[in-house]
Amino acid sequence: MVVLINAPLRLSTPTSDRKMPLGLLYIASYLRASSIDVFVLDLSILGLNRDQIIEEIKRLKPDIVGLNCLSLNVETVLNLAQTIKSNFPRALVVVGGTHPTLSGTSLLELSTAVDVLVFGEGEEPMLRLAQDPDRMEDIPGIAFRRNGKIIQTPRSPRIMNLDSLPFPAVDLLPLEKYWKREKVISLLASRGCPNKCIFCASPAIWGRTVTRRSPENVLKEIQTRIKEFDIRDFHFLDDEFLGWGEENLRIFCSGARELGIKWRAIGRIDQLKNYELIKTLAESGCYKLTFGIESGVQDFQRFMGKNIDLRIVPEIIHQCQGAGIVTKAYFMLGFPTEKLEEMLATINFAVSLKRVGLSDAVFLPLMPYYGTSLFRYLQKRDRTDLFRSRTEIADDWASSQGIVCEKLKKYSYYPENSANEFLDGKELRELIRYAYQLFYRAKPQPELIPANYCRGGAVSRDYGK
Repeated sequence: MVVLINAPLRLSTPTSDRKMPLGLLYIASYLRASSIDVFVLDLSILGLNRDQIIEEIKRLKPDIVGLNCLSLNVETVLNLAQTIKSNFPRALVVVGGTHPTLSGTSLLELSTAVDVLVFGEGEEPMLRLAQDPDRMEDIPGIAFRRNGKIIQTPRSPRIMNLDSLPFPAVDLLPLEKYWKREKVISLLASRGCPNKCIFCASPAIWGRTVTRRSPENVLKEIQTRIKEFDIRDFHFLDDEFLGWGEENLRIFCSGARELGIKWRAIGRIDQLKNYELIKTLAESGCYKLTFGIESGVQDFQRFMGKNIDLRIVPEIIHQCQGAGIVTKAYFMLGFPTEKLEEMLATINFAVSLKRVGLSDAVFLPLMPYYGTSLFRYLQKRDRTDLFRSRTEIADDWASSQGIVCEKLKKYSYYPENSANEFLDGKELRELIRYAYQLFYRAKPQPELIPANYCRGGAVSRDYGK
């Protein structure tokens, strides 16, 4: 028996985010296809305490316990690993996911409770661990201890044909808990992202190669879910769904329209080349698109490697609104050399987009991740104090109300040691509170600082070097 655990940011606290852990569900279906018993325990949705977790694992009697690890929940994962190893010493504790893939063998060095690390895609390594755990040296893409030494095998090759994978094992989830607010199924059409944003870990995880499912295969999964669960609402979790390409998008849209579904996704705003494509998406059932705009300063777009032409943003959001598609945007504040004026320019740019139809905005403090260009920049400057720096906030939102309170509570952290030269973590958090208040409470105001505010070359832009 293999138990796969989706670890939360903190124990006993269920998340308000109802996204399904598709990475673990793909591994689960891959194992089941080879007749291996598997169970998925999503602690992010269940909110179990330590004793309840122990009882659940005791009931399942697993040979292998796999934990998914993000950079934001490293401490929780290590504590869970220790709890599991202490109570079930014969179980093989395996940790995979974003953080191990980016940080190498560090978790093996930090905790003796972790037996094996899995890097990159987990389907094949987990299958081979389940089939023959005594021959780890022959399994690509893992690290483990032997005779007191850490051994790391070569990375396993990417799965190039995603259509060959069985559909995610969503039936292993307590679906009623995911569907309390809305009955929706999560989907993935691709793995990876071709872009070069300095803050994003995707290139370090996947490389520059993006693998994509065919639209026919995605439509087949949707048909399967409709038959299984009588469900018509789908949420794509791709890093960049619109990068599927216009031809594939049109094939998908044609099939989606025939199936009578509705769907939402995340994508680059500059992939929407014309209103005809936007209208095609809307007619196929697309009701919401989320864009990572990140900065409202054109010069800073180049600086962070995002390279969106901000001049096109208002028009595309307006066109989406005209087609009946709700839009949401992410913005990031607190880069190392980012001046207060530039952060205010981003906030004002976001507020100005309300005039053309932007419905929702998320403002996030910069969090550096292992393996990114930003990571290397900070590493050169001895700012390693930032990499696992995160402070929980219990009462930060107490003085806020409504949606401002909800946003602050959902993204309830600030960097304990800010990467920004001008604002510390608490000041950065206060600026984010101000951003939410301005966006959600104020009527759209004329920009106080132009969106194309430029530093004029006063600060080095060498993040990618």
